[in-house]
Amino acid sequence: FQGQYATYKTRYCMDDGFENAVRKAAKDNPDGYPQYFESRIAYILTTGGNWASGSIGDFKLTVDKGSPKNLVSFCGDNVRKVGPTTFEMTAKDFYPEHDIDILLLEPSDDTSGGDSGNGG
Repeated sequence: FQGQYATYKTRYCMDDGFENAVRKAAKDNPDGYPQYFESRIAYILTTGGNWASGSIGDFKLTVDKGSPKNLVSFCGDNVRKVGPTTFEMTAKDFYPEHDIDILLLEPSDDTSGGDSGNGG
């Protein structure tokens, strides 16, 4: 994460499984760096506090990481894995205290990657 590790860990709630998969990919690569393409997705939710009720009545977030080899990490309460690549977070009368930032890592070739934490 090129000098921004602490920021990434906080912003994307990287768990041990996610971090271990990235470390393994780095160790398995001769140059010592994990070979992933990085995508970052930001969802603005905090404007929901400006709605008439102040909350989102029935909130549902579904994140699909695309391939089982991809890694995904994001902050959320009660996130459940509902499919091989799909994660879901639901809430009633949800009042977002922060926006949602999603980190997706896709192996640059077919030999790296893994399954972990929110990533797997």
